[in-house]
Amino acid sequence: MKSYRRFILIFSVLMVVYIVAEVNRPRPLSWKITMSKDDKNPYGAHILFNRLYDLFPTSSIVSHREPAYNLMHENDLTNSAYLVIAPFFDIGRTDLEELLLFAEHGNYVFISAVNIGKSLMDTLGLEKQDYMELFQTDSTSLNFVNPAITADTPYNYRKFTVDSRFSELRKKDSTVILGLTQRSDP
Repeated sequence: MKSYRRFILIFSVLMVVYIVAEVNRPRPLSWKITMSKDDKNPYGAHILFNRLYDLFPTSSIVSHREPAYNLMHENDLTNSAYLVIAPFFDIGRTDLEELLLFAEHGNYVFISAVNIGKSLMDTLGLEKQDYMELFQTDSTSLNFVNPAITADTPYNYRKFTVDSRFSELRKKDSTVILGLTQRSDP
């Protein structure tokens, strides 16, 4: 009977240690591409959104979840910027026309998306091509073109996180390439 007590005591202590270790274990990193201002994962925009006040200290920064047409047509926006950070950005014809009119009046439009809809890509004269390699390396590296912000070593991303490039730039006179991959693709 005494040997069973020892076994039960050791088992109980090990079980408590295991439970404490599991409770205190760090959460695994989420690589889900959300680009949400509320997400702190690598593909969230929490830090960017909270640092916009540092970049634009005299500006009024407002987050909207409504179509571009509603926001721009109903408000007289001047000296403004419209930032879109989303995994997918597909815009309808009416919103696209309003967005172009907004930019035409001297405002700024910045779009960062993994996938951009065909209507906007056609309007901007861009074509995107996905990398399809048989023996793809385990990472991709990117760096800025501007010498003032070019890093000494490129920024590396894990496999399949950056797997496309702009294959055609039809409006080269109005296109500014910000960065290149290790293959010199924009």
